[in-house]
Amino acid sequence: MADELRRAHFSALERTVAARRGELVKNLGDGLMVVYASAADGVDGAVAMQQAVDRHNQRAGAEPLGRRIGSIGDLELKGLPEPVAAWRRWDEAQRHFESALALETRIGSRPLVARTSYSYARMLLERDGQGDRARAGELLAEAIAVAGALGLSRLLAQCHELRKEPDGRV
Repeated sequence: MADELRRAHFSALERTVAARRGELVKNLGDGLMVVYASAADGVDGAVAMQQAVDRHNQRAGAEPLGRRIGSIGDLELKGLPEPVAAWRRWDEAQRHFESALALETRIGSRPLVARTSYSYARMLLERDGQGDRARAGELLAEAIAVAGALGLSRLLAQCHELRKEPDGRV
């Protein structure tokens, strides 16, 4: 009975996450780690998960489920590399972008990988060093593919706009 209840609970939560364009990073056994493109999307997803649990709990004879939802807000791993790039400390910014991309890839956060790829491409195009345009083109292609697949329309538009800018031709 307990295993059946757990499976039903996680199934409902996973459907809710998918319906809100969230991305399930991992099932922790007693909870889920989910990322969204923004904190606002995360709040919508959290509310929807709470409502799904409430619907379950209101059914006659249903074993009540508990829930707690936590958030770290807008996790912007790009937050460090962008100011460093603005100061034109290019090598340091590049290290931070590479580190952020490695972490975001490791935790499986496609929305963050797309956003960081876009920001990193922007920095490379501004620096305009040897090989920067080619690497920026690769990063923009990755960001466009992920943003398109996940329906991140604002980021997708930003990527296309960067490609159109005179300094953004790759």
